[in-house]
Formats: sequence, structure tokens, C-alpha cells
Amino acid sequence: MLVGHHGAGTVYVLFLPPEAAVVETIPPFFPTCGFRSIARMRGLTHFSGRSLWPAEYEQAVYGAPLPEGWQPPQTDDGWEEKEWRALHWSQRTFARGPP
Repeated sequence: MLVGHHGAGTVYVLFLPPEAAVVETIPPFFPTCGFRSIARMRGLTHFSGRSLWPAEYEQAVYGAPLPEGWQPPQTDDGWEEKEWRALHWSQRTFARGPP
């Protein structure tokens, strides 16, 4: 089984045994299905899930309402930094428990 965030490392799907599965998280703005096509060409099972923006995460995990008028960002400007901050914050929260 290969579990990972969409990126260069996911190309290891090419070397997995036929009975393997791939679980891939994809950035929220990606219009593609990640490595799904390659996995399917190889006959592998592929699961993917879209990453959440911080406001969506708060709603899904803690039931916090989305800010009024909130819309997902329509650009990927600075997504690496934003996603890293959200992941880092989530890890700290997970280690300490809910706020």
C-alpha cells in the first residue's frame, strides 16, 4: 500500500506489486485525479481524497460554522505555504487535543 500526498513520491505507483493499493490526498484546488490513471493502467486499487481548506477542516472536525460568505479560494497562489501551515497546526492540535 502506498499512502501519500500528491507529488513526485507518488510516482512509486509504477513499482507497486499488482495486489497493492494507492491512497492519495490531493490539494483542494487540483482539477485532476492525481495518479488515478496510472494506478488503473497498472490494475491497482486507487483511493483519493481532497485536502480541506482550514475553514472546511474546522467545520468537519469541530463543527465550527463556515464564516459567512466563505468560498474556497479560486487561486493556488501560495498554496504550499498555506497547506504547510494548516498541516503543522493540525499536528499540534492533534498532539494537544481539541481547542
